[in-house]
Amino acid sequence: MPRSNHLKSTELSYELASRNVDPPATVDEKRKLLNILMFKDNVKELKESIADITTLVFTFQGNSNSDEYKRISSSPTHVSQRVQHMSTEDDTEKKTKQDILRQVLLSEADVDEKVIVPTTPPVITNPVSQSTPLHPSLSPQSTSVKKVPVYKWGIKTFSGRESLVNFLELTDSLKSSRGCTDADLFESAGDLFEHEAWTFWQNSHINRRFNDW
Repeated sequence: MPRSNHLKSTELSYELASRNVDPPATVDEKRKLLNILMFKDNVKELKESIADITTLVFTFQGNSNSDEYKRISSSPTHVSQRVQHMSTEDDTEKKTKQDILRQVLLSEADVDEKVIVPTTPPVITNPVSQSTPLHPSLSPQSTSVKKVPVYKWGIKTFSGRESLVNFLELTDSLKSSRGCTDADLFESAGDLFEHEAWTFWQNSHINRRFNDW
């Protein structure tokens, strides 16, 4: 609907005179001229609003919870609604309307790019009790190390002729790094010994002389 269709001749003359324009003789000429002037007024106001938004966005620093963000983000929406309600009379006005709408959309995108997303602290569903040590000792149960079976370790088996202390230190170190436990070592001890050591272990195991590693 044309912008001034609802106005009478005297009202058209008043609107033109308020803009320092001499009213034409006919109602149609008055209406056409007033529509052009009203469109230009709208365009001027909208461009001023977009310029204000651009300045606010340039200096904005904050997140989506701030009052400043709410004020800035609502401004493009208001301008966009005004543009959508603008009526046009010809292709030139339609192009002007589309140009303004594009500027509004760009300003909305600029606002979103400047927003700092607030970080949400992690939710602890099972709080650690005070009796739990802050730095628990590393154990296979508390790590995500993939378990490697003892027979795949590839270490030199113990025959009884080497240093027992060195051998035990080696197996203890590999036990942690390869996700095993003392129970795993005990159950797979046959893969760790050879010759006299294996014979000793086998006889002791059969006779249940040992219960753990």
